[in-house]
Amino acid sequence: MNASVHRLPIFIAALVMAAAIPAALADSSFGKGIERALELHRIALGTNGRYGVEVTAAVLYAATHDAAGAERHWRDALAAATSPAQRMYVLQMLTENSMVAGDYDTGIESAERLRALASEQQHAGYRAQAVGLLGRIARRRGALPEAYAYLQESLRIARAANRPADSALALVNIGTVLRDMGRFSEAMDQQLQALDIRKQLGPGNRVDVPYRNIGLLYREIEDTQSAREYLEKAVAAAREEFDPSALSSALGSYATLLNDVGESALALDTARRALAIDSRIGDRQGIALERLESARALIAMKSWNDAVIEIDAALRLGESMRQADVIGRALLYRGDMRSGEGQLAAAETDYNQSVDYLTRAKLKPQLHAAYKAIEGLLEVRGDAQQALAYARRRAALREELLGVTATRRLAVLELKQDRERAERQVEMLRLDNSLKALNLRTETLRRRIGVGFIAMLIGLLGVVFWRLRDARRTARVLTRKNDEISEQDVALRAANARLTAQSHVLFVAATTDSLTTLSNRGHVMQQMIELFDRHKAQDSDCRCCYSTSTASNRSTMPWAISSATVCWIAAARVLRDEMRDGDPLGRYGGEEFIAALPDASADEALVTTERLRLALQRRMAVFEGQVIDLTASIGLAELHETGSTSLSALIATADDALYRAKALGRNRTEISRTGSDHRKPT
Repeated sequence: MNASVHRLPIFIAALVMAAAIPAALADSSFGKGIERALELHRIALGTNGRYGVEVTAAVLYAATHDAAGAERHWRDALAAATSPAQRMYVLQMLTENSMVAGDYDTGIESAERLRALASEQQHAGYRAQAVGLLGRIARRRGALPEAYAYLQESLRIARAANRPADSALALVNIGTVLRDMGRFSEAMDQQLQALDIRKQLGPGNRVDVPYRNIGLLYREIEDTQSAREYLEKAVAAAREEFDPSALSSALGSYATLLNDVGESALALDTARRALAIDSRIGDRQGIALERLESARALIAMKSWNDAVIEIDAALRLGESMRQADVIGRALLYRGDMRSGEGQLAAAETDYNQSVDYLTRAKLKPQLHAAYKAIEGLLEVRGDAQQALAYARRRAALREELLGVTATRRLAVLELKQDRERAERQVEMLRLDNSLKALNLRTETLRRRIGVGFIAMLIGLLGVVFWRLRDARRTARVLTRKNDEISEQDVALRAANARLTAQSHVLFVAATTDSLTTLSNRGHVMQQMIELFDRHKAQDSDCRCCYSTSTASNRSTMPWAISSATVCWIAAARVLRDEMRDGDPLGRYGGEEFIAALPDASADEALVTTERLRLALQRRMAVFEGQVIDLTASIGLAELHETGSTSLSALIATADDALYRAKALGRNRTEISRTGSDHRKPT
């Protein structure tokens, strides 16, 4: 619909509603005024322009935080819509209104209808929005794998349609789900990508959201200073956007951090400011979360009466929305409050109930706190066996929270510190040895001068002999001490060598894929980033090779998963043998591998990839007595030809070529030469 024609009914409806304002004031009801305006509009225009009036009425009801009234008029607008574009817009707004009201079942129904209509109309934007809304609802209900799958699909749709704003929204939501799943490095990468896109898009594109999410990630790894910095940026950005919902989210997250660091008074004030905003806009989930943060602050301040009001209100909201995370946290905080008041039996009941909900919501830090609280109550009660069981659960969960990455990071840091300490000790011993040698030479010279002086004075051979014998005795003692110092130096060198070897082992473990022994994704991406930056700076060419393989068994016996895994290991060995020395090569994920061919011409790169593909097919034709049909599909992208400004763009181009190779029958190499060639087969 033409923009001017689309706005005309809304403008007319606004004029009619303006005429109805006195009626609204007279009845002291804004809703009655809106309904009176609609009645006047129907009398004046009949059914013409009804869609615009219903949309305007829904927006006005939403502005007055009447979700039920807004839903009614959105549904009337849907019935009055005369085009697919109007219906898709109304379905999107209806879904978002249901999410604000906490009515997730209705939200899912509207989002599925929007998805079907957008697919029918081949509208990528609304299709990405519909799938993203389904993912957000799934996350709010605690179904993280389902939410992740929905949001990845939304991102693929947005990127394929070249819609950066929708891509940034999907990246933000994916990062949030990854954070909930404990995959912090991936979550940080998604949020930083979203932040870069929204900064490039300019004002009005909600940079406060990635700022807030990055701050929450830093909070998860206990980097309080960085978390505070990003959350304060989020609050400032939300204020500039003049978006109440954004500001309440940023303030709520900041209140959580303030509670974590023990600034209870400031946390309470911040949470109540966020609560006031969410109460005005009717965001039930935000209200529940901010009441929980207010309760945390009040419990820390031992304001039990005020805390119980906030907890009970949050609990009622969580139960009405069927949100396990809200219910679990409310029960946990109520247990803390009752424990503080000395109601130990009631506190234990709350803690035990919270464990079920926190486990369902996968809130592991809060679950760890619940285990610790139950353990303490059991110790007070004298039930040592049960207390020990919860202590073991808590220890296992604590170990899981720390994670392998943190353990390795700590080990490398300790090794580095030990090496620096050993080097300092060796240097101090060397300086001490040099000082002793200097003192020995000085003493020897002094003694010789004394002997000569005495010889010259008295000329007594006996005195000279005695002096020399004493000097030799001293020299032997110092020589023995020097030998001891040398032995200590050798021992310290050996210890330093062992520390170096251990550091190397840890480095290899951190950068190698455990299945294929190739570089893991993080390490190969770091190599490719350095290579990409160097070639961009030198204006030289570089090519990215992105491959996947598919194997099928031609024998009558089924091919087990373990055999397939060994097959990928053998395939990785073939790739390593056939690649040029020094070229980055690693496992990108699953059966996908990625490599770079620096300074290779287009023909050389194509010859190399074909050699890899044929080598895989030839050397893996018979594997462990089984005849298999292993094929490799390879996508190749050239830096100069594509004009990529970032490594992710170059990899995306290679990924497009890979999908094209698959679509054209697999077992082939496809090359993308232009940056605009970003399409996948349908």
